Amino acid sequence: MINVNEVADEELTMGQKIADKVAATIGSWRFIIIQGIVLAFWMLLNSLAFTFHWDNYPYVLCNLARSFEAAFSAPLL
Repeated sequence: MINVNEVADEELTMGQKIADKVAATIGSWRFIIIQGIVLAFWMLLNSLAFTFHWDNYPYVLCNLARSFEAAFSAPLL
């Protein structure tokens, strides 16, 4: 009996294998939770900074970074 999934996996190119691994990572709950923690930490650290706010509210730099990440990860998902 032939396993169709194994045959299909053998025919994948290196780029397709890398894209599958990246999509599996970016689409995981672990990645989403880590991104949420990083975002909350960014906002908390910026809000509590007394002398140097590197990204003032409404957090334009953070928004730019997240948009950049979404632009590159969306085609993979």
